[in-house]
Amino acid sequence: MFDCDATTVFSESRVQRARKEHQCFECHGLIAVNTKYNYKVGVVLEGTTWNSKRFWEVKICQSCENDWNRLYDIESREAYEAVCICYGELRTGILQAYEEGWLEKYQDLEMYFRWFTPEPEEIEAEPRLLPGGVHPDEAWRLAELPFKG
Repeated sequence: MFDCDATTVFSESRVQRARKEHQCFECHGLIAVNTKYNYKVGVVLEGTTWNSKRFWEVKICQSCENDWNRLYDIESREAYEAVCICYGELRTGILQAYEEGWLEKYQDLEMYFRWFTPEPEEIEAEPRLLPGGVHPDEAWRLAELPFKG
């Protein structure tokens, strides 16, 4: 969304409370009604004339905003150069920081694992059984067991 090679004419960021459901631009998760999210908007020049302006806006959940802030801090510390935030590329940025060996702290690694650890259904793993060895799809059977109190 935000092009590092373009000249920024205007940008603004603010925290808002959702009046309707939105989708996070980064993780594609649901931003539910009445939850806070980050609204970012701006205009960049894509050429040398004022006629080549491009408007952009993104809505980002609090978790992704925190990850962007953490990644920005890591890149500022490690790269020793101006850091560019390209919205829509958070996952790529986290992977690059991991491959460069920049994720040293527990919180940094936690951010990496949150983005890159597959869900059990994605790897076709068996779900965790409930107490008594009951499969989650058959949890209704627990209600039929005679428990003594």
